Amino acid sequence: SLGVCHLAGLFAQNVGLSKKDTIEVMLAALYHDVATPPFAHAVEEVLAEICKFNHEDKLRQLIIGQTNDLGGHRTQLFLGRSLKLHKICQSKEARKIGIDLLRIADIASGSSDDPLGNIICSKGIDLDNIDNVIRASSAMGVSNVSFQLAENLAHAFVMKGSKIYFDESASKDIEDWKHLREILYSKIFDSINDFSLQTMLKHALRLLTDTRDEIKLQEEDWCLTDNELFHDRLMK
Repeated sequence: SLGVCHLAGLFAQNVGLSKKDTIEVMLAALYHDVATPPFAHAVEEVLAEICKFNHEDKLRQLIIGQTNDLGGHRTQLFLGRSLKLHKICQSKEARKIGIDLLRIADIASGSSDDPLGNIICSKGIDLDNIDNVIRASSAMGVSNVSFQLAENLAHAFVMKGSKIYFDESASKDIEDWKHLREILYSKIFDSINDFSLQTMLKHALRLLTDTRDEIKLQEEDWCLTDNELFHDRLMK
């Protein structure tokens, strides 16, 4: 989240966004993953089956304060902590600039109605997956990973009217990033151990959807940590 926020700042500077737009897009980047459940996509897949959970929808509900979770926008996000975004947006400086919670929610959740809605969350190359591919490749030991590549791509976006494009001068950087993504995804998808572990975890979670109430997997469990889900539920 910090990495995507950093890239969002570079993007905003490069395309000449206003102070208001810059703060909103950076806040959206900082918050874009706060509704991701434990063990990420593995748990989200199971929650989607039992209650149609979607972390982008949950994120939007949390930001605009329309979540059904106990406590509303003050619901637990991580170890009892809740969103501080509302407090920030009520500050004197934020009100003076006109920081808009709805706008932040739109950008963070990838709304197609906002000109900046595709910069963080999209089906194409966005700041989130630019950061993710390079960060994960580095963590997994893929050779010749350049962090500068992420910043180059953040600087390569251009805005024409309400549309965002890559400058044609970035074609080599885009190809280098796509090549890195291919190497990374091949390592992930070809890993028998990783596939087995994901399958076992999802099977175990599905067993939790049909068990006694005190350990049953429910929608509100999206905010558990990995350890809480594992020790407080699966181990029991």
